Amino acid sequence: MSHGWSIQCLFPAETGVIPCRFYSREKKGSEFRPQLAQLRQAIVKTLHERFNRAMQDGDLPAETDCATLARYTATVLGSLAVHAASGATENELRLVAALAMQVWPS
Repeated sequence: MSHGWSIQCLFPAETGVIPCRFYSREKKGSEFRPQLAQLRQAIVKTLHERFNRAMQDGDLPAETDCATLARYTATVLGSLAVHAASGATENELRLVAALAMQVWPS
């Protein structure tokens, strides 16, 4: 059925899920992009601030690139959320998380 509208559900967000909404195919979801981008940037900023505190407290090495670590962490978490919503098993997600942690600064 082509009625010019689509339902998009479960937009991944690192802090949870944004509920279903209708959007015009002509706009291609553009009304959501700014809000999702702001949410993702806020998450990266929060992680960056937390990692800076951890580095200052000695919980992360002094040479840690906190900005890149924050972006990496947000990306991994977002991807895990997408895969979980797509049916990945808990074991599969745990294996991916364990692999991702191998790059964590020590």
